[in-house]
Amino acid sequence: MFRYRARFGRIAKSPIARLLLFFVTLILLIYVEESINCIDYGDGLGCRVTPWINAVLCVYVCGAALLVRKTNAYGRVLLGAASIGVLWEVCCSGLRTLPFSAFYVFMTAHVFLSYVFILAWPLFLAAQSRPPRQRVNTPPR
Repeated sequence: MFRYRARFGRIAKSPIARLLLFFVTLILLIYVEESINCIDYGDGLGCRVTPWINAVLCVYVCGAALLVRKTNAYGRVLLGAASIGVLWEVCCSGLRTLPFSAFYVFMTAHVFLSYVFILAWPLFLAAQSRPPRQRVNTPPR
C-alpha cells in the first residue's frame, strides 16, 4: 500500500472515490486482522469472525477518521485510538482473562499492533482527503 500511495492519490480525486476507497480498505483490513486473531472455541467449527465485532470496529475507525479530518493530527489520533483499543481489550475483552506474565506483555503489544494495522491506512486516507488549510496573511508586528 505504501508503494502505491501516489497512484491511489491520483485515483481518489473525487469525494465519492475517496469514500469508497476508505471503506474498501477499512473492511478488508478488519477482515484480515480478525481472521488472523480469530479464536477457535473448541467446538469443531474452527475460527468464527463475528459480524458485530466488525461493525463496532468500522464505527470506531470512522470516528477516528472524523477526528483526523477535524484536527489534522494523524500520529496522535493513531496512537491514541490504538491505546484506547488496548485498554478496551484489557478491561472488557480477551486480555481480561490472562494472568499477568511475559505472555501478557507480548499479547498487549500484539493487540496494540493489531489496532495500528487496522487504523493506519484508513486514517492516512482520511488525512489525505482533508482539504488543505488556507494561510491567512497577517501583517508583521
